[in-house]
Amino acid sequence: MSKCTFPAILALLVYCGSTVSGRADDLEIEAATRYMTTDELFEIYHNRSWIWSDGAGYFPNKERKFTAYSGSGSNAAFAEGRWFLTWMGKACFRAIWHGADYDAQKLTCFGHRTDGKIIYQRTEPNGEWYVFKSKRAGNTYEIAKFLLGDYVSAVLNRNRTTLGK
Repeated sequence: MSKCTFPAILALLVYCGSTVSGRADDLEIEAATRYMTTDELFEIYHNRSWIWSDGAGYFPNKERKFTAYSGSGSNAAFAEGRWFLTWMGKACFRAIWHGADYDAQKLTCFGHRTDGKIIYQRTEPNGEWYVFKSKRAGNTYEIAKFLLGDYVSAVLNRNRTTLGK
């Protein structure tokens, strides 16, 4: 059995820690894909609302403002901030979230990679890659939750009124 030196072990740990997550599927996806460009990401996000299970976020072109809401009643919250894209395939939004007993700034980013046919997405920095868009028929992908237009403002204003902010 060979001896491993501390620098060799450290280098291996740094390498593994810098990959997607160390999961085999994630490594395969990274090896077979490229980062999406800011132009490609802009086409997905601009002037669209991303509908979530208990809310939505809106990504208008104007000043790259970002607005969102989640919950209702005692769980009502809303966010206001900005969205931006990076050359490493990330779509991010930095916003102040307002809830009944908090106001907190949060940065959220999603990574995007493609092989030209399939788009993969993950929550950054270390979420698992999943199919975001594919041409396969009969499947529902996350991109289907991106609707053209503002599906946020009316509910955001209701939540703001509910919270008295």
